[in-house]
Amino acid sequence: MISRQKNSTLAFVFVTANAKEAYGICNALQFYPHREQNRYIVFTESVIPEFQDWHVADLSKTHDKPVSLFTINLASVSKWLEQNPGFVDALIYTSESAYQASNSKSNETPFRLYRSSSSSVLFPGAYLKTEKSIPNWLALEGSQLAYIDHDIENQAVAEGSITYNNIGLYFRKARFSEILLTDSEDVAQLMYEQNPLDCTVVILDSKVPAINLMLDSIAVDNIYYRIYREISAFESTIFQTSHVPHPILELFTRKELSKNSSYSLFAQYYDVYMAHVDYSSWIALLMECFSLYSTNNLDKILELACGTATISSRLVREGYIVDAADSSGHMLSIASMKSNKPRLFAHFMGSPLPVSDYDLVLCLFDSVNYLLKPEYISALLNSVYDALNSGGLFIFDISTIQNSLENFSDSTYLTQLKDGYLVHRAEYDEETYLQKSYLTFFKMIGNSYKLFEESHEQMVYRNREIIDLISATSFQLVAIHCLDSKVNLLSRKNPNIDKNNPRLFYVLRKD
Repeated sequence: MISRQKNSTLAFVFVTANAKEAYGICNALQFYPHREQNRYIVFTESVIPEFQDWHVADLSKTHDKPVSLFTINLASVSKWLEQNPGFVDALIYTSESAYQASNSKSNETPFRLYRSSSSSVLFPGAYLKTEKSIPNWLALEGSQLAYIDHDIENQAVAEGSITYNNIGLYFRKARFSEILLTDSEDVAQLMYEQNPLDCTVVILDSKVPAINLMLDSIAVDNIYYRIYREISAFESTIFQTSHVPHPILELFTRKELSKNSSYSLFAQYYDVYMAHVDYSSWIALLMECFSLYSTNNLDKILELACGTATISSRLVREGYIVDAADSSGHMLSIASMKSNKPRLFAHFMGSPLPVSDYDLVLCLFDSVNYLLKPEYISALLNSVYDALNSGGLFIFDISTIQNSLENFSDSTYLTQLKDGYLVHRAEYDEETYLQKSYLTFFKMIGNSYKLFEESHEQMVYRNREIIDLISATSFQLVAIHCLDSKVNLLSRKNPNIDKNNPRLFYVLRKD
């Protein structure tokens, strides 16, 4: 029996069916914003070479590792869980194959709740063979059970439940608060297939809270979106609640599950959306700035807020040592699949950087505009200063007032994607200088389009504000450039350069 210190530490165990699933989970977890007190353990039947350092032989010694790989025969997982009660706080099966292989001794179908942002289906599986009614703890606050006439034995249905004549009527008329109880696994599967990216599958007869990511039914392009979305929602709920026997259930009384953070689904379409960018021109400007304003040899580069790391990958291809960081695990997961990829790591702009020997640090594509308060920019400047070699440069750009007024003031754009459409609606407030973008995805799943939404918020800083923030640091501002001119705008007495140029590049040197 393995024991561990229980305090506030939570152990999340991922049960994977094969090396491909294990690799996918590990690749996602390496960029996942780990809660410091949590541990993530991936059960796998084989060694994953790319994550060799994560493998452990003794799970009692994982307290110093945020993520660990543990080799175990899937058929032994259930027995291992029985022999080590209290070690696992939550189970995450990566696929139906993983669930079946690790529960091979049970011939009974599991008790499951399929929950999306619009409807819910409760499939009791074999539960009602031994029990005559649904357990009381499933009476979720604000929810009401519903069933299809002649589908469920009457004694299993709680008093006050709603009856529908057929399944089509339920899906058309049901309220969010209703949970359909059905004896048909086909109905539950139909609900899941309507929108697999928006459906959480909860295993209710597990001894610890458990979900199934169902990755074996998810398109490859959507896997990382699915992983991040489900893990973050599951983890937050387990952390915030202490209800028994299934704290996960509290999550399914809320609609917020349908909302996506910035750069979640958008990550897989980001390169398509940015296809208009002339990356060669951007890199040419960056290289010219370095040759003009630094006497250092350019060896090591860091790109902050790298997104899918297109710039960094091109710099790697040119022979530079490149690190790239982003706060979005979705973006980093996409970046990790590129050829000539840089060394990737998760990082929030403004946080201290782990390395301090860079010759050039970049922060591009108006990422600085996402820092909504001046003090956040100050923190970024100071952290980059500490990370640079003497004589090194920090080059960043901002989207200006001109760009917002001309391109993002009550504007709407349509982009065709390989599996749907993206509608980008933007608005700019001239009083607050806030620019907001609303991204609506119409994604083809099966035979119909499903809607997903994201929102982004940026602060449009004035040139004078940026210069004042730089002046308060130890950096030397040596140049301001725009893409279509080689002239150093800093040397010109032009207070309105941010009203005459859509984008400005600031070149800072550490002397």
